[in-house]
Amino acid sequence: MDFSEIALVPLITGLVHTVKLVGIQKRFLPICAIVFGISISLLFTAGNWKEDMMIGTWLGLSSVGFYSGSKNVLKPLSKEEIEHEDLFGSGTRRK
Repeated sequence: MDFSEIALVPLITGLVHTVKLVGIQKRFLPICAIVFGISISLLFTAGNWKEDMMIGTWLGLSSVGFYSGSKNVLKPLSKEEIEHEDLFGSGTRRK
């Protein structure tokens, strides 16, 4: 796998977000990401089709992690969470 193929992860993330806007349930989005990853890998990479499918699976799974990670980082905190957590999240939370 070349580093140039990693540039396809944001493309897959954008496609998955578009599918989400169409109305597909959230639980099926990781499957869509893997399908998009495999499809794009088979189309854009030149090599053995087995390797391309494995690379596509990695790209799809990377896209899912990229999307959920960025969503969790950008999630707004409530005032209560800000008051009771320090920078590294080791503070106590009120229940």
